[in-house]
Amino acid sequence: MPKSAPDQGCYVSGLMLHHASWDSATSTLCEFDTAATQSSKTTYLSEPSPEKMPVIWLKPIQVTELDTIRKNQKAQLYACPIYGSTQSGSVGSFAVMATVELPTVEHSPGYWARQRVYLTAELLDEDQC
Repeated sequence: MPKSAPDQGCYVSGLMLHHASWDSATSTLCEFDTAATQSSKTTYLSEPSPEKMPVIWLKPIQVTELDTIRKNQKAQLYACPIYGSTQSGSVGSFAVMATVELPTVEHSPGYWARQRVYLTAELLDEDQC
């Protein structure tokens, strides 16, 4: 996490990526590393453990600037949902908080949607703030 706040927007940390991996070298979504997946405590019909995402900078920009950025991207963008819960890992208590566009070159955005790729964030209760 950077030591100081950005001039605009905010940094978000602690998000967990499900059903995919993050390639830090290319800053894109990628398939799970099958060797690492097989050596983990994953069993048949269970999903691999989620992967911690790097810090994401949420920066406010004009819609026209966003359109230009999207047109100049070398990668396609997957609108990845972020689910939040006050109970870590509890099924059925998640709500969609937002989406974040994650670059993808290995597969189309539709592929990641079919794989049910998503991010989770554990929300703090008022008494934890």
